[in-house]
Amino acid sequence: MPRFRDSRTWRLLRNVPTQFQRLVKEVLSLRQKIVSVRQSIYFLRRCLDHRIVPNFISKKRLRDLLGSSKSDRKIFEIEMQLLRLALRTRRDHMFSMLKKCVSKEQCCARYLEDRLWKRIVGESKSICDSIRSKVKTTLQKKFDNLCSTSRNFKDGSSPTMTGRVPAEHTTSMTGQSDMRGSRVTVLGGFPLPDCARSLLELGPSFSPYQSISTFVLRRIICNLHDLQDRLRYKAKIDSGSLIPGPNTNALNVPFPRTYFKQQEPNVCSDVSFRIFADEVFKVLGTYQKQRMPSNISREQAYGLKLLQDLIKSRTIRLSVSDKGGEFVVIPRQLDVIITKHHLGDTSIYRPSSAKDFQTQCRRLNRVWMTTAKSAGLDHSLITQLKIESPCCSVLYLLIKTHKFAATDDSASIAPTSIKVRPIVSCVGGPTDRIGWFLNVILVQLLKYIPSHLTNIQMFLNKLQALQPNSACVMESFDVESLYTNVSNVSAMEAVLELLNQYQSMINMHGFSIDQVMSLLKECLSCNIFRWSGEYFEQIRGLAMGQRLAPILAIAFMSKIEAPVLEHRPMLYCRYIDDCFIVCSTQEQMDMYFDLLNTQSEHIRLTRERPSGSWLPFLNVQVRRHSGMLSTKWYRKPSNQRISSCIATRLILFRLSGPL
Repeated sequence: MPRFRDSRTWRLLRNVPTQFQRLVKEVLSLRQKIVSVRQSIYFLRRCLDHRIVPNFISKKRLRDLLGSSKSDRKIFEIEMQLLRLALRTRRDHMFSMLKKCVSKEQCCARYLEDRLWKRIVGESKSICDSIRSKVKTTLQKKFDNLCSTSRNFKDGSSPTMTGRVPAEHTTSMTGQSDMRGSRVTVLGGFPLPDCARSLLELGPSFSPYQSISTFVLRRIICNLHDLQDRLRYKAKIDSGSLIPGPNTNALNVPFPRTYFKQQEPNVCSDVSFRIFADEVFKVLGTYQKQRMPSNISREQAYGLKLLQDLIKSRTIRLSVSDKGGEFVVIPRQLDVIITKHHLGDTSIYRPSSAKDFQTQCRRLNRVWMTTAKSAGLDHSLITQLKIESPCCSVLYLLIKTHKFAATDDSASIAPTSIKVRPIVSCVGGPTDRIGWFLNVILVQLLKYIPSHLTNIQMFLNKLQALQPNSACVMESFDVESLYTNVSNVSAMEAVLELLNQYQSMINMHGFSIDQVMSLLKECLSCNIFRWSGEYFEQIRGLAMGQRLAPILAIAFMSKIEAPVLEHRPMLYCRYIDDCFIVCSTQEQMDMYFDLLNTQSEHIRLTRERPSGSWLPFLNVQVRRHSGMLSTKWYRKPSNQRISSCIATRLILFRLSGPL
């Protein structure tokens, strides 16, 4: 009896006639088996290339049966022969299944309706892709474990890593930990070993040296193929033999296509590409043969193994801090308490289910297909931006270590008093690709928001053009938790006003305003995420991590600040939620502050006045002196990204990364 590896397969048999159901079952079952067997062949091949013995061979305990030592090379060669035999057997099995599958598919194509069979094949491909991804992830974890075990054997250490640490690598528990001047913050009093702390003190921007492995070479080759294809496509457009469609000429889609058609050869571009590729491979060949010294010490390398083991066993969660540029080590139990406390705010979150998530995904895809087709978008682009089986977004929290007081003790600080920034990772989620497309349209509106800053140079230019007097006042305002307090209705109203006003000045890619707003509404409604296996829905505000969140927050703030701009202050500029204001008197400044705080129910601003005649804003400090404004570079005291050590002024000299 055929067996399926994914329960969704049963849905494909709904309209199949009874007399052909067994035949279709066998075809679908064979397809899924072939996917799994092919991944296992790749796994065995990698084991053979790296001369690693998989568990199903090592469990035969040949050394114990033959009474040989662990260093006996003959036993190892026998195990390698068994691995080759298993690989050959698995290949033969896959080829036999392929022959059966092809013959049975031909029968299905002959007896079933053409439309029904195409639907079954299309949905079966999606299910097989999901199975392939799961099997590949599982086998990758197995391979990593085997590599770790094999490496430990070669080092003469235990074949498996445990949570126990040698005495010379442990820290003494003093109850106090450094919360300032360090690139590591350890919460909950976790006994982090000295070797692991030494590694983490290098900071999140540090990159350990990695050799040019087969995986790296494969990625380089794939990117070179992609470059060659892009060069051929560009040569076609430059020569005039290809005219891109009116709605896609400005789009460089960062997502993989469902079907890849290689461009036809072009002599000029191919010759230039071949010269470039030869030089790349010469450089790779030179450095691949060289064994570069490691840029971390042996103690730090041991600390890396310990950290990997602690993370894998879910003993700790390792993350970076919010804005501080440092690592944060959180015990698993403490992390759960902090997250549950954050999700307990019923004004922002409420429980949901996987069924609700699937319903939202289907509705979003249905609206996207209908809207994009009516807008005349290219069919290949429509399918490229549609995700058939999206991943559910995942919540994680960043600890705001810069909010800790100088007297706070990280070992005993109360979980409920820890400030966090919630991030909802929407990569691969239902709104990921459609949100990217909307982002392409809406980002063009930002240049029409007068107060919006795109970079620090724009702020300096505004200061240079300002002509202040000796009595003027300057302050900076900051919005508390902007994203979770944004009113989605007001944000959409602000976007609608901007679209109505500047539609003729931006590229709408064939979409009307109503179509853009319809898609925007559906993307905002698709707001279910997952944490620890449970589903939640965000009922207020925007999720940080969603592609559309920054643009909507900026548009929302433009609506909030409109009454202030009507009073024409000497200078008002804003970078997302950080505002810089210069006005004539202190009374005006107080009025602007009160006016901004009354525009929305949940929006609250804090203010900062100059300290010692200097006012920090973003990465700049501004001073008003004798009717003139002067600036200098500024770094927050809590920012640990740049150390004061001589050896690590801006970039660690041992960093293995691009300069």
